[in-house]
Amino acid sequence: MLAVLPLLGAASASPEPSFSYRVTGCAERETGMPSKTRSPYQTVGATIEVVGGGIRYSRAGTHQCCRMVVVRRQVQGRRIVLTEFWTGDGCRCMCSSRIEATLTNLASGEYEVAVYSGGIEPITHKEIDPKAILSKKARIP
Repeated sequence: MLAVLPLLGAASASPEPSFSYRVTGCAERETGMPSKTRSPYQTVGATIEVVGGGIRYSRAGTHQCCRMVVVRRQVQGRRIVLTEFWTGDGCRCMCSSRIEATLTNLASGEYEVAVYSGGIEPITHKEIDPKAILSKKARIP
């Protein structure tokens, strides 16, 4: 009987949240060097939506060319923080990109989701103080 108890405890543990993001347009990191041509994305305000057992963040807009972005996540209890982290020296033009991030396998309940934009300042290479983009409550069924 004692050998069964550890198995029951392990089975009740909730799965780790799964995180992925995708950047399309000028700030794609996979291309190594972003395109200096104007992308077709129009500025779209940031949104957070509940999708199944998780959340999806999306935003599209213009930014300085030759900048790249990664999305970082931090989950602490019922608080989720996503941060757009921008790098690169920038070029003398403007282009646009679309950012989408998905966090799945969240336990049921209400979460406070906050999204920030930060990174490294072009030319000076100083860290940018993160600025709030969006904050919203999300209920996972």
